[in-house]
Amino acid sequence: MITRDALSDFAGEIFSSMSRVDQRRWGEVYLRGLLVVEGKKSVRRISEDVLSIPAHQSLQQFINQS
Repeated sequence: MITRDALSDFAGEIFSSMSRVDQRRWGEVYLRGLLVVEGKKSVRRISEDVLSIPAHQSLQQFINQS
């Protein structure tokens, strides 16, 4: 999945106000996707490129609720 790196540390800082661990994790996935996915930044593409699994519904739910 996601390894600890500078982006993970940064995401940890900016999403630290989110009370739930899963919210912080999805926040990092979304941020990483916006920064590293090339081309169109769809929720489906971000989830598949960053996580290597189709988890677009969970990511979309995070975006809608946040």
